Amino acid sequence: MRYHHKRFLTLFIVLLILSLLAIVYFIVQYQQPKDIFSFITKAKAAATTEEYIDDFQAKVKINPDNSVDVLETITYNFGDLKRHGIVREIPYSYLARGGNFSVGFKVLGVTDAQDQPINYTVERSGGSAQIKIGDPDVLISGRQVYKIQYNLNRVINFLSDRDEFYWNVTGNNWPVAIDRAGIVIVLPQEVPAATLQAGCFTGQLGSAEQNCRVTNITNSQIGYSSFNTLPAGEGLTVVLGWPKGVLTPPTFLTQAGWVLRDNPLVLLPLLVLLIMFLLWYLHGRDLGKKQAIIPLYEAPEKLSPVEVGSLIDERVNLSDISATFIDLAIKGYLKIKKVSGEQDWELFKLKDFSGLLPWENEFAADVFGSKESIKISQLKNHFYLSLPKLKRAVYNLLVEKKFFPTSPAKTRGLYLIISLILFVLGLVVLPFYSGALNIFALIFSATAVLLIGRIMPYKTVLGHKVCEEIKGYQMYLSVAESAWLKFHNAPEKTPEVFEKNLPYAMALKVEKQWAKQFEAVYLHQPGWFEGNFTAFNAVIFINSLNNFSSSSRSAFMTAPSSGAAGGHSGFSGGFSGGGFGGGGGGSW
Repeated sequence: MRYHHKRFLTLFIVLLILSLLAIVYFIVQYQQPKDIFSFITKAKAAATTEEYIDDFQAKVKINPDNSVDVLETITYNFGDLKRHGIVREIPYSYLARGGNFSVGFKVLGVTDAQDQPINYTVERSGGSAQIKIGDPDVLISGRQVYKIQYNLNRVINFLSDRDEFYWNVTGNNWPVAIDRAGIVIVLPQEVPAATLQAGCFTGQLGSAEQNCRVTNITNSQIGYSSFNTLPAGEGLTVVLGWPKGVLTPPTFLTQAGWVLRDNPLVLLPLLVLLIMFLLWYLHGRDLGKKQAIIPLYEAPEKLSPVEVGSLIDERVNLSDISATFIDLAIKGYLKIKKVSGEQDWELFKLKDFSGLLPWENEFAADVFGSKESIKISQLKNHFYLSLPKLKRAVYNLLVEKKFFPTSPAKTRGLYLIISLILFVLGLVVLPFYSGALNIFALIFSATAVLLIGRIMPYKTVLGHKVCEEIKGYQMYLSVAESAWLKFHNAPEKTPEVFEKNLPYAMALKVEKQWAKQFEAVYLHQPGWFEGNFTAFNAVIFINSLNNFSSSSRSAFMTAPSSGAAGGHSGFSGGFSGGGFGGGGGGSW
């Protein structure tokens, strides 16, 4: 397995599991849709005192296959107004349980009081069906009766302790008053009346008023009616619960199919993970074959500490840059001094920065400028501006040496842009696929691209070979005392060997292990470092260097501060306008 395969596969598996768990969670939630809120539509006609609904009666038959047949008998009084008929608006798509929730809806027919067919058209828009009843060439007035028959499925709530029918009988969007309203619900089989639960609500959308009653309960039929006239904008909502076992809930796969049909965006994370896996497999794996790790006693290819630290983890870290201070000090270019009585350090330039890598020259110039000495604290609020340029120079250097085919920063930047584009495109789609489920799918997908994109840079054959050698060098620097003797022809432990390898150990984050090997050897403070020591050895020295590195990293990045469908059923928090059904209507 190539160098960062394990890293990618671990991240990929974690994201895949999280994505699958999230999908299963929302599907389970959909199996028990406890809060289905009415789809709110705008009334199409202005309120008037000259027309009203004299009577609104509904009969609902719940079928053994979980479908529901509805018959609405609407007695509409137009008064002296001349109209063509009425419009009945019935929602079939809801925002529930964190996503879109669509029910099956089919109009079976419209008749008059004598059960004679009446002209009607059905238009679907915005998740609602508009049944336009009447003849455009005929005007009518006075009292008219309209019988609307339709069939629905997926409107039964299968809860953990019971099954439930939660239904908005009239809808809350009529611009006229409803003088009387009622409904009769017929169960598919007889059920002991004592085991039934029935309730009702009236008023505007969200109201918990109960100006209604259950008129009768038998073993198979339940009736409800309103007490008083329902003003314009108010409606009647009922809820009926019965014991488990009367109906057979849909299977998990059926529920899953519904969820995916209503919320196709939920598949986006899986699609994104598949695409990212293919991209990684084809363009994200290190070239070259895995090699046995053999201990090395010096940095390969005469690389600098910043190159070693950046190549092994494919990014230029602040610890790599701060290790350059130690490297330049050991080479005699500068001296590091602890400022007495302050949490600060001072750097003294000892000679011209000649003979260094272009990157190191640029780094030294950004630190010192024209000064001969500078405190670390003086780098705050301005050195952060140099970081992007310096990191870019290191990445370019690694590309020039053919360790990477392209800059890792550019590769990660590309996937960052893709992640942002995916997020922006998702914002355009979200109005059509609303809810927490789809928002999660979008954010998860964009995040997956961003996270996996961070490990998409890959090394060339040469870069992979050198990285394997760096790991061998890291093994040597981090080996325990007991294993030191196992190395063949390991260098003798001397102060010179300790200092030569010290900046590399810091860049590879194994400086403590390296110092431990020289605790009894490195016993004198070096000339390039001046600190306040009461005792001195390699371990104590490393602690002081780490304090220096921490201060420098903090100074590097310090910028100036700038100025200036909810979880309840009809019996727990039910309300008028809740449940399936609803809508409204008006005359035309």
